[in-house]
Amino acid sequence: MTEEEAGGQEEVAAKEAEDGPAEAKAEETQAAEAAEGGDKGSDEEEEEEELGDPNDIVIPLSYVEKEDGTNAPLKGVLSIFVTETTKKIVNIESLGPENPMMTVEKAVIVEDIRFRGVISDFGPIKKEIESSPLELLILRHNEDDIYGDGNNLEVCVSEGAATVWNEVLELTQKKAELIKKIAEREARDKAMGKSKRKKKKKRVHKPWVSLGSDQEILEEKVVDTRDRIQMVFHRQHGELNQALDLTDKDASELWNSSQMECRPFKDPNFELVRLEKEIGVQAIPETTDCGSQATKNRQVNAVMQYEAFMSENVRSNRREKFQKTDKDEEIAAFLDRVRPLYEKALQQNELYDIFEDKFSLLAEEDHGPGNKNENNITEFQSFTYWKYSNNKVASCIDWVPGEDNVVAVAITEPLSFNERLKISGKPRTSYILIWSFTDPIHPQYVLASPFDIYAFQFNPYNKGIVAAGCYNGQVILWNIEDAKKQLEAQRSADDDEQGSEETLIPSIAPSMVSSIDKSHSMCITDLIWLPAGVEVTKDGKVAIGSDDNASSFFATTSVDGRVLFWDTKVAKKKESEAGENGGEAGGKGSSGNAQGSSGSSRRRGKDSDKGTEWKATWSVGLVREQGGDLAATKLSFNLKDSLETAFFAGSMDGEIAYAEYHKPEDVQHPEYTKMTIDAHFGAISTLQRSPFFEDIVLSVGEWSFKIWKEGLSSPIFASASATTYLTMGCWSPTRPGVIITAREDGMIEVWDLLDRSHEASMVSTVSSSSITSLKFYESSSSSYQLLAAGDSMGKLHILELPRNLRRPILNEKEIMQSFCERELERVQYVGSTLKTFKNIADDSNKLLDLGDKGVDQDLQDEQQQSMLELIEKSEQEYLKLEKEYREKFNLDAPNGAANGEVPVS
Repeated sequence: MTEEEAGGQEEVAAKEAEDGPAEAKAEETQAAEAAEGGDKGSDEEEEEEELGDPNDIVIPLSYVEKEDGTNAPLKGVLSIFVTETTKKIVNIESLGPENPMMTVEKAVIVEDIRFRGVISDFGPIKKEIESSPLELLILRHNEDDIYGDGNNLEVCVSEGAATVWNEVLELTQKKAELIKKIAEREARDKAMGKSKRKKKKKRVHKPWVSLGSDQEILEEKVVDTRDRIQMVFHRQHGELNQALDLTDKDASELWNSSQMECRPFKDPNFELVRLEKEIGVQAIPETTDCGSQATKNRQVNAVMQYEAFMSENVRSNRREKFQKTDKDEEIAAFLDRVRPLYEKALQQNELYDIFEDKFSLLAEEDHGPGNKNENNITEFQSFTYWKYSNNKVASCIDWVPGEDNVVAVAITEPLSFNERLKISGKPRTSYILIWSFTDPIHPQYVLASPFDIYAFQFNPYNKGIVAAGCYNGQVILWNIEDAKKQLEAQRSADDDEQGSEETLIPSIAPSMVSSIDKSHSMCITDLIWLPAGVEVTKDGKVAIGSDDNASSFFATTSVDGRVLFWDTKVAKKKESEAGENGGEAGGKGSSGNAQGSSGSSRRRGKDSDKGTEWKATWSVGLVREQGGDLAATKLSFNLKDSLETAFFAGSMDGEIAYAEYHKPEDVQHPEYTKMTIDAHFGAISTLQRSPFFEDIVLSVGEWSFKIWKEGLSSPIFASASATTYLTMGCWSPTRPGVIITAREDGMIEVWDLLDRSHEASMVSTVSSSSITSLKFYESSSSSYQLLAAGDSMGKLHILELPRNLRRPILNEKEIMQSFCERELERVQYVGSTLKTFKNIADDSNKLLDLGDKGVDQDLQDEQQQSMLELIEKSEQEYLKLEKEYREKFNLDAPNGAANGEVPVS
């Protein structure tokens, strides 16, 4: 044994001698503590070990932190603002700081969206909620507004975000419980007089000793055995230098009230200063300057000509290359064989239009089996406003010309005649609401009127002029362009002072109101602008003005039996005179109360100032054949032929009158009503010419609709009686054979006369109340077609028609024309047959009378034989037609040839 080993053993022995007493001392101390406190100390140490440190619990974030320091919701989490009313409806009133998270059934929120529509606070996230796979949606109170968007609620619609939220909630509760237990333990120790709890001994960290794991890690390491591949990603060359479509839009057009709280406005103090930099750039090709050393020769006048030089090797190669082979003969034979084919193809390319759309010649595929949703009428949008539309009737609709997706609707009170008598004389205002698709909640502006309006129309050539007829018979005119300019200036000035909702919906008063004693004596039921350039003088002469691109005359009718023609140029002249004289006939574009204009007109009456009186330039009276005035409800003019003065008028008694408004020369008291027809049993609600055939007119009465041809007293087509009243009807502007009718039960019927004529081709539900007005949006786009429908509850529905109802089939106009001609022949044949049988019946009655008086029996037999021959002739004609029909459709052929195999004629 060496000295070093002996020394080491002595040190170990000494250390054991020192540790022995120390360990014994420690054991004695622990025994004493156990005698004093029993096992309580060890239990408390175990309790401290079980509780742990609350800071060790790491709670994940329930949102995403961006690089700019702001926060964003997790994927599948939506931030919205919910009012207290909505909380009561979906039963989440307890959601708040004390109860920050709740679960709500998905069906409850979906039902709230469907019931309240755009008014629901969950409306902006309708699609995300309906597509969520969760049946129980998690809602969390956002009191601190961690996203800075002003919203107070977060909605979780995805499973991943729900897992994170549940984990955050579980860890938060666990940490709160741990802190609560630690606080209770410290309070208990303080009550027992313990100053400090005994801590466990710290563990001694020993140095790490390798047992071979580092070698295993090195063996598992992946080492590259080849060079890494380098890849370069770049955009395709075809996507470079693409044309950009940059457009400018006003911020007010893009503003959405459901998503934006602050309405954009123009800052009059803002001035954009752009700095211009003057710099010149010249682009030239790269040039190189170089020099060479050449031998200087004597200058001699000479001429040089260059010729291509070809060496002998090149010449031999060219001869071998172009040496004639056997393949040349095959190519020549091939070209001779295909020459007639490509010559024919070249000739066809010159004869036919190679750019013609072949798909337009195909049959409409929507008539076959396919997706049913493509053949249904869907509601594109709906408009209603609580202040003006509640419990009102949408009496008339018109699309604003020259503006996309802007529609106007007149709102009237659903009052009876006795109720109107009670409130007559009281100041009240009616409105025309102007709606834009960009804001489905608030109208852009409203047109104020002193009485209810049942007919109005924008000037088709000047959208700034609007004419309307009132319930009391007066005519009102608005000048919107001037009024809108004043309102925009006033709105920008009042934005800082007033923030109420009323200031956001300006009201425009009429610029001109007709004299009450020179207007209709009863309610105005229809108003139509005349074609461009047409002028009606005071003596009933019709002339064409110099301006063919503007219309200044419109016609109105009423149940008083008159048709009045109004000149807006006279109204403008009267308006300017009134402005110069300080009159009160409705300031231009004034937003004041419109009742003042009407009231002043009533007070002045016949003694008013003649400079401010506006009256009709020409009047036409409509009378019935039985006598009395015709209570007109609808008018129909030929708007394509400016010189055509004939028009149709429908009445309250179901009659259709054919009249003229041109006064013939040298006639003092002419009859303007040429013919009246008993068309329907009740009032006529629609009288409209076909947009494709000017001599075809559609009329809609109580139970049916009928199609008339100008000049005939019988309809060429009459529909079957409906199960409920028909309130409105109109022609399709793109398909000649389609008619849309509205019913009192809130449904519309689509009649495709080319498909079937005995029943409607489609029935669609629009509203739960009666439909009171219809109007097509005449757009040049073929990608969509909109139909506006107003109901008796004041709601305006915008319907989108499917493709099979907006796109005409091949040669549809010619097919519809053949249909009308065929029906016309049927009417004429039935009329002639009935006339013949009537004459025969009259002759028979005469013979009977003569027989009673003792006339010769031979004459009676001769008349009876003539009648039998006529009946036999009609029977032979019928059999002949039946035979031709059966031969045409091959009905007498065997079963194999007759089952659907119809020969093409």
